[in-house]
Amino acid sequence: MTAAQPWRPGTDGEGSEETTLVRQLSAPESMAEWGIAAGTQVVERTRVRYVSGIPVQHKTTVLPYEVAARMPSGYEGVPPMLAPVGADAVSPPRGTRFADWLGWDVAGTECAITAEPMTAEACAALQMPEGSPGFRVVAVTRNSEGARCTSPRPTPRCITA
Repeated sequence: MTAAQPWRPGTDGEGSEETTLVRQLSAPESMAEWGIAAGTQVVERTRVRYVSGIPVQHKTTVLPYEVAARMPSGYEGVPPMLAPVGADAVSPPRGTRFADWLGWDVAGTECAITAEPMTAEACAALQMPEGSPGFRVVAVTRNSEGARCTSPRPTPRCITA
């Protein structure tokens, strides 16, 4: 984790991100496999990443509301994970992991990568025909005790691109 680098486009393009959805909902039973009990209040946030204006990644993050509502020490304003659609992206100080900035206990991530048809939402965001194939990455974080986290980012993060 200490060697991890934030997302950046290659040397041939300029990267940008846009938040397209932020909503609170009750977790469906399907989220139990991610370590989130059915009925737990969660925040779902969807972002689209671009390279030189071309959409390249559709990313959905789901985490318990109490985690999404956390604020870094000394920070004022809307909690970073609850920033509404259209708000400027909030980032931690350079060289600081987002999880560390928000005080989350994230020690590792378990990932599953599949190739499958993208969701209708991902296809629309990436300007692809519905049902286009893509890679789906489901990442579930683990805390310092090795347990599935129910409090850090991303619990879980599903990326379809």
